[in-house]
Amino acid sequence: MSTPNPIDDIIARLDQDPELQAALRARIIGDLQQAVQQNQEMITAAMEQQLKLYESMKEAYDALAHTVSRLSTTLIDLTEVVNRHENRLTQVEADVAELKAGQRMILERLDRIEGDIAGMKGDIKALKAGQAKMEGDISDLKAGQAKMKGDIAGMKGDIAGMKGDIAGMKGDIAGMKGDIAGMKGDIAGMKGDIAGMKGDIAGMKGDIAGMKGDIAGMKGDIAGMKGDIAGMKGDIAGMKGDISDLKAGQARMAGQIGNLHGRMDEADVHAKIASIFYRRLQLEDPNVLMSRSLPHTPELQSILRTASRNGDITPEERGEALDADLIATAEDADGNIVIVVAEVASRLDDYDITRAAQRARIMGAATGQRRVALAIATGATPEEPQLRLAAQQDVTVIDLSPQRPRNRPETAVPGTDSRETA
Repeated sequence: MSTPNPIDDIIARLDQDPELQAALRARIIGDLQQAVQQNQEMITAAMEQQLKLYESMKEAYDALAHTVSRLSTTLIDLTEVVNRHENRLTQVEADVAELKAGQRMILERLDRIEGDIAGMKGDIKALKAGQAKMEGDISDLKAGQAKMKGDIAGMKGDIAGMKGDIAGMKGDIAGMKGDIAGMKGDIAGMKGDIAGMKGDIAGMKGDIAGMKGDIAGMKGDIAGMKGDIAGMKGDIAGMKGDISDLKAGQARMAGQIGNLHGRMDEADVHAKIASIFYRRLQLEDPNVLMSRSLPHTPELQSILRTASRNGDITPEERGEALDADLIATAEDADGNIVIVVAEVASRLDDYDITRAAQRARIMGAATGQRRVALAIATGATPEEPQLRLAAQQDVTVIDLSPQRPRNRPETAVPGTDSRETA
């Protein structure tokens, strides 16, 4: 005897009961509809999350594009800085040319001094030593100039590399924008084809992972650019130091040239002292007690020592008199001895006028003789403010500069402008 099958009994009952069949069909259809509705809600929620992710990524890409634009602006500013440094380098070359012209003028003056004064061989040796030092300084300037050119060339290469990196970044951004456009198409397809949604979402995840890798690479490129900019800042700081050294060298050379001019001008005045005294002051038989080319004579030392001991002048005034550029005695038309104190400068200023008056007053008090204060200009014609100050302080101004006017009278009245006429 066989065992009854429950499933066969259920099927037999369904075949015999149409109402049971209809109830079972309705139950199955209801369950299927509920399942489909739940799946649709899950898919819609996933789409909304993907749209939010897309908006966040778009904002990140816009911020990155803004950063690249700011880096481009910074690069333009750095290019302008390099151009300014190139202009300053051109000015330095012009200054070196002027220094060379000044050196040629010094050599010409040295030749004239050797022809006029045989006793100045020691001074000429000192001038030649100064000239050698100037040539060394010029060589240093040229070496600094060559270094600056090399630094500028390196900076230009760095800037060219940065431009290439920025161009690559722009290409990466353009590719990312294309990927974003593709993502938009994928999302539109997701809305139209719910059945293939899972496959499209998996593809989008792969694209997002690749984009994250691209962003990480771009961050590394930006970090490298920051390092290059820091290096450029260091190069610029070094260039500033080199320019400061060049300026200091120029200042030293200017001071040396000024000292050389002063020594040569005072030597010229010493050589022409008899002519200057006779033609400008109507004084004869000058006796130079001190000049830059002649040490303090025993006669001058005795005069100042005696005056200091007698209380006619103070020890400070004695030292002030010994700093004068030239002190001499001469005879006037009546045969009286006159003490003359002169200050010699390439370009007279108020300090030269005041020193001449002060030192002449000290020598007048020390000797008891009539004093004459001179201020002699050898490089530039004195200005009106200096002439007015000289008139106030009873100082005679004599112009021996190359550009002196040729139509002035050859008179030398204290406090007036006495200019040499060729």
